[in-house]
Amino acid sequence: MLTREELPTEVGDAFAAKDGWDPRKDHPSYVFFRVTPQVLQAWGTVPEMTGRTLMRDGKWLV
Repeated sequence: MLTREELPTEVGDAFAAKDGWDPRKDHPSYVFFRVTPQVLQAWGTVPEMTGRTLMRDGKWLV
């Protein structure tokens, strides 16, 4: 968890540019979380179950 003071400026600027809203300028209670996925899977139908793991141990497989 990062406070707005701890958030790197370039990260906050990139978020504001993509989202059109800058929570750093809104309310001081907002905090930021750095999320690092460890496993990512995609699945739509039963035939897609094989090979559905796209990321494992934080590394892309595709």
